[in-house]
Amino acid sequence: MRFHFPTFKPGKDAWPVYRAALNVAFARQGITTSWQKRDAFLLTFDTDLRNTVAAGISPMEIDSRYCTYEFLCSFFEHRFDSGLTESQAEREFDNCLQGNLPFDTWVEKLNSLVLRCGWGPMTDRALRKQIIKGCNNAEARAELVRRSPRTAADAIQLYRQFMASL
Repeated sequence: MRFHFPTFKPGKDAWPVYRAALNVAFARQGITTSWQKRDAFLLTFDTDLRNTVAAGISPMEIDSRYCTYEFLCSFFEHRFDSGLTESQAEREFDNCLQGNLPFDTWVEKLNSLVLRCGWGPMTDRALRKQIIKGCNNAEARAELVRRSPRTAADAIQLYRQFMASL
């Protein structure tokens, strides 16, 4: 069976309209899981779009289990429809502390902000540092500093393990 998907053209297509068309194409072709959608979505990329994604998401991140269809859609939404310049996103990201937000909600907010910054391969490093710097539990923060996680995913996992042990 041959699949047919629309191709996103930044500057020409509006992201929300394109995503709706892509979801219709998925439904017509029986593609239902996030992983199937992610893989099909990646196949629609032309060279220019691959370069745009490469500027915001490292190949290692795209291949990771955290790079779901929803994650990619969030990247495109914030990259093409955010209304923030990269420097505004960087300032907002640098000042984004957990405060009273639940941890997972805060991490989602950080993810959406970091994708707007255009840091490319530095995205994971920036996210890891901000998780360590901005989490609202001083003991968890000290544990993260002590354990020095290598990736943002490691920092998230260590934070959750630490909080579960309390």
